[in-house]
Amino acid sequence: MKTGRRLGVVLPVLRIGGLAAAIIAMCVCAVGADEGYQPVRGLVVDRSDGILWLGLPAPAKRGAVFDVMLIPGDKIIARAEVVASTADPPYVAKATFVLEDPDAFVPVGAYVEGAQEVIARDRDEIPGFRSVLLGPRGVNPLSFNVGAFYPTESAFRDETGDLWTAFELAYRLAESKNAITSLSVGYYHREGGFTVGGLDGRRDFRVIPVTIDFKIGTLGGARSGGYFLLGVGAYDIRDDRTVGTATESFSKTTFGWKAGLGYESKSGRFAQLKYVDVDESDFKGVVFNLGARF
Repeated sequence: MKTGRRLGVVLPVLRIGGLAAAIIAMCVCAVGADEGYQPVRGLVVDRSDGILWLGLPAPAKRGAVFDVMLIPGDKIIARAEVVASTADPPYVAKATFVLEDPDAFVPVGAYVEGAQEVIARDRDEIPGFRSVLLGPRGVNPLSFNVGAFYPTESAFRDETGDLWTAFELAYRLAESKNAITSLSVGYYHREGGFTVGGLDGRRDFRVIPVTIDFKIGTLGGARSGGYFLLGVGAYDIRDDRTVGTATESFSKTTFGWKAGLGYESKSGRFAQLKYVDVDESDFKGVVFNLGARF
């Protein structure tokens, strides 16, 4: 494989390797069967949201349009337009697509066909793409979630509120077949009012946790499924309590932990239910959040 700039997406080795020979053989047979019309034919070897990856017998020009069918000669279910292509074999093109039938779905293995004019005869027609990096598709290490925190201590709820806004940003540090380790930074905040001794009071409570989180479950190579969640780290707490004209402020960084259950889909969307407990503070409760990888 020639060196140079690489296509900025990683493709599955087994899927491409297994289909490449079939694609080339199919195209050669098709050309021999019809001397008057020699279409360019290939297969959909992978797909993601709004993108198809086309395995082709030759590099494709940017802007090339392919008809997408479930089987050769069948109804056209989509039109795919090439936005990038490799210049060296195995030839793989990245294409956006529009469904001709809004209820249709383009599966991996679907058949694509285009005219001979879509083939690039010169490397200048496909600038910026010199080789393809083979290997398992990587996962974006960043994820973000938003949810609600419910304090389990009634006195604390009375002074702050039943539901708090909760945010968390996580960076994936390492992963194995059944475990993922991440560094997370969160933010919890709630301001509430109360009355004591005939005086109005306000309590402004803010928590910023920095934790190491461990997901243990069935994620593995599929990167989907249920998991157990355990996190430990430092929780920075700021608690301002005002009664009448008197304000008492409390600030401390202390140890805290969280544990719970979660589920992540193949698309990177996930949901979590966990319990959080911070030492030397009133901050204890249940968190439900929804999130996604970037």
